[in-house]
Amino acid sequence: MMPLVAIRRRMLPFALAWVAAPLAASPADFGQILTGEAPSVRQTEQLAKKADALIGEVEEAQLQVRAALDAYNALVRGGASDLRKPYRNLDREIERCEKRREAVQRRADDAKKEADAYFRGWAASLPLIASEDLRGRSEARMRDSRTRFDGILAAGRRAATEYEPFLVRLRDQWTYLGHDLNPSGLESLRPDAQELTESGTQLLVEIESSLREARSYVASIRSIQPPPPPPPPAPKPPAGTDD
Repeated sequence: MMPLVAIRRRMLPFALAWVAAPLAASPADFGQILTGEAPSVRQTEQLAKKADALIGEVEEAQLQVRAALDAYNALVRGGASDLRKPYRNLDREIERCEKRREAVQRRADDAKKEADAYFRGWAASLPLIASEDLRGRSEARMRDSRTRFDGILAAGRRAATEYEPFLVRLRDQWTYLGHDLNPSGLESLRPDAQELTESGTQLLVEIESSLREARSYVASIRSIQPPPPPPPPAPKPPAGTDD
């Protein structure tokens, strides 16, 4: 029979290897050991957060377009006795629109980079699925998800095609009035004002469409869904009726 000391010596390397295995893993793998959560789950949430940030930026741009339209109408149709104040206010709103456009582009670039990495990771994980049926279904869902995400970016680009000429026309008319800021100068812009208002309204429609698509996509990929909204209150019976 082998002495107890010898048995302990032989078992020691195996015990040390078992203890050291989790410590040798990467931080992401170690986190998975502790939580049972695959890195891909965290990547999905990271993509959702990037998309959320883009949605928030687009919502701010939408509000800014409305503010610019309001400032424009206050100048052209407001009938102010002193036109200098609404003229300066329009200039500020145009500048804010331009900054919002740049911010949206940065957020869109961030979201696209995150999406590229996310879908590369998804594609790389497909060979790890032994079941041919499950692997095919996962690949189909990956393609559908990528198509929907690309649709969000396409919707944003559609809005951008309206955003740029809207800002150019807005700035053109502001410059036009620079040396002609008087009731007669405003009156000469009446036909242009109607066209500009219509293009601004169409821009808001395009932005809202892209926001609906983006919100729907983010909700579809999230692991934790927000609680449903509370039901509307029951209508009160008319006064004077019995229960």
